Amino acid sequence: MRILDRYIASEMLGTLLFGVVAFSSLFVGSELVSLARLVAESGTRIEPALRLLLLKMPQILVWTFPMSVLLATLLSLSRLSAASEVVAMRAGGLSYWRLVGPLLAIGLAVSLATLALAETVVPRANHESQRVWVEEIQGGKLSTVSRNVVLETYEGGRISRLLYAAEFDSSTQVMTNVSMVEFEGGHPVRQTNAERLVW
Repeated sequence: MRILDRYIASEMLGTLLFGVVAFSSLFVGSELVSLARLVAESGTRIEPALRLLLLKMPQILVWTFPMSVLLATLLSLSRLSAASEVVAMRAGGLSYWRLVGPLLAIGLAVSLATLALAETVVPRANHESQRVWVEEIQGGKLSTVSRNVVLETYEGGRISRLLYAAEFDSSTQVMTNVSMVEFEGGHPVRQTNAERLVW
């Protein structure tokens, strides 16, 4: 990486960090007001309320990363342009594509990190936050039963098996009222029905 690339990247990264903190604080402030009201009105313990806030942070980061990248790109290019550094870089023989290369690389890296976070951490954190909300704050019991479950299996781009269950209890791994249809060449050839199936 050239010195100029590092310079442009450092301009963007500082603003990117500021954007993440600023935008996240807006979401966190809103959540804090809601949780403070909840603790004051219902007498909920502070510990599960704070854990609920921490579990919402991955989702908040997924929301704030794209906004922060946009803000960082605009502000860093604006600052470079205001100080006539873009003019100096262009006079030095840099094309516009070469100039924005580090910004595009950072944007792509943040996009991939956001995608990884959204696909791995966020679903687990959201499920756990729902459990904390229902079981520890409201005093209820989180349902483990899913209704109308459909599972499809494909081979060579064509469906090979379709499984339907009226209910699936994830705590016992049991499906009820199950129908399974097997396909050959895209056409159904066999159907199996069961009142109960253990996954």
